[in-house]
Amino acid sequence: MSSEWLHSVQDVAHYSIQTSNTGTDYQDSNDESIPLLRDNERSCVRNLWIVFFSIFLGVGLFTGTYLLITEATDWSISQSYYSLITRKGWKADKVNLVNSTVPLLQLPLRKVLLTKTNSPECVNEDECSKQVYEVQKDHVTRLKEPDIIYNFLIAGDGQTYEGRGWKYQALVSNSGDKHTLVVAFLGIFNETLPSKKQIGQARSFLQVAESKGKLSQCYTIESEHNLNQSKNEGIFNDVISHLKAYFTKKHNLC
Repeated sequence: MSSEWLHSVQDVAHYSIQTSNTGTDYQDSNDESIPLLRDNERSCVRNLWIVFFSIFLGVGLFTGTYLLITEATDWSISQSYYSLITRKGWKADKVNLVNSTVPLLQLPLRKVLLTKTNSPECVNEDECSKQVYEVQKDHVTRLKEPDIIYNFLIAGDGQTYEGRGWKYQALVSNSGDKHTLVVAFLGIFNETLPSKKQIGQARSFLQVAESKGKLSQCYTIESEHNLNQSKNEGIFNDVISHLKAYFTKKHNLC
């Protein structure tokens, strides 16, 4: 009897130990799975950040591209009413070219030569008038010329400023003939384009000049040859390319 009772107690004890061991194994298994869950959570968060950053980058690139396209479109359709500031308007120093050796132009002109003044830019009529006057003073004192060397200037306020006008030849390299008009954009333009107002005014000026018979219907647009051949000159040459493209249809008829 006692022997049977002893075996029963041993069986119960053995069962309890097995149960206890099983519970311990289960707990250990749970403890081992926690780092895996945490790693998965970190991975999910990291993936979410990657997705968010990719979306942000994509939106930024799209927005930048859109703004560039919009800017180019606005520039290409920029319009401006023709507005002329006479020599009296910008308070030019009086000069007498009547008895000078400055040759005369012969209208209608067959070529328009575009250049830039390489002087400070301006945004309103008062500033631009002063800048044009400074250009005249520089040409007279430094270059020893009797007057400003350009026929007309296009300023940042979107207006045309009269230089030598339609009567006298300009003094710019590659311009020395009686059939060439020299138009200068007031500014430096090494890193930026002329303003939309300047582009629009240049187009309006050329249209009005042709309609009044000052320019031949088959006139050409060229750039000054002696512009420094630096990487920045391409910026200003974009203006010339734009104006050439704008009048291409008309030129194709000639």
